[in-house]
Amino acid sequence: MRNSLIILISLFFLACSWSPKPQQPLEKDNADRSLKSAGLYLASDPARAVEMYEHSRQRYRRMADVEGELWSLFGIAQAAVRMQDAATLDATKEEMRMIVRNVAPQMDHIPLYLDMLILFNAGEYEQIPALTMDNSQWPDTARLRIAALALQAEAFMNKGNRDRQKLVQRLLRSQKKQLHRKGATQALTVAKGHYALAYYYVSRREYANALKHIKNAKELDWLYEDFEALGYDYWLQGQILYKQGKMATAKANLIKAITIFESTDNNAMKTKIEAELSSLDQGEEL
Repeated sequence: MRNSLIILISLFFLACSWSPKPQQPLEKDNADRSLKSAGLYLASDPARAVEMYEHSRQRYRRMADVEGELWSLFGIAQAAVRMQDAATLDATKEEMRMIVRNVAPQMDHIPLYLDMLILFNAGEYEQIPALTMDNSQWPDTARLRIAALALQAEAFMNKGNRDRQKLVQRLLRSQKKQLHRKGATQALTVAKGHYALAYYYVSRREYANALKHIKNAKELDWLYEDFEALGYDYWLQGQILYKQGKMATAKANLIKAITIFESTDNNAMKTKIEAELSSLDQGEEL
């Protein structure tokens, strides 16, 4: 009995001292948090965002984490666009190309997505389809990110691409089983896919399908705290509800979008939606 008790006590202390194998270094967690935090300042203080992206980049470099470094440079490039700093933008894009060429050719989707996003944010939608490509060797999240942006650009031009829509749908299905297992990056990419599909269906006047996808996007953006994207979700949901003749609910969604854009300092969208609400109050169409 005594020996049995000693064995049990020994096993208890062994269990208490055992800890599971870390999934990744603590420094990787810190770098990921730095990268996410930097993105919060892109709209309101791009200069500060650059400093924070550079900080995350140095953290990734300590671990030779090439993907993390590329996404840090991606953020620096976005901030450079906002600051109209062409020299920094060109230098950053060249750095990304060199890293891809010399170290990680399989990550060529990251600079490609940057080029597409810059065109998209500048309203140069017509240039995006020609630039878009797909590669079955890329991760599905990368393929989805690129296909969704292209689909949305085409929807903006009322040129919905049926083949691209099918690709986005297929990639979304492939992510469904592991939606909440791979963290925020994967989930927010899925949200972008749903948002693009919502826009596609709006361009085709299929408002019920559009509403289904924007609700999916909204849930994920809320859950994984991409509040800037959530503002766009409420805005698009308001547009869809307006098309369905649900005026009061449409206005409520537009007001929620304004509230979010006020907090994220997105004055362009805030002003745009205020003008839309004013038009609705005067009985005008959106």
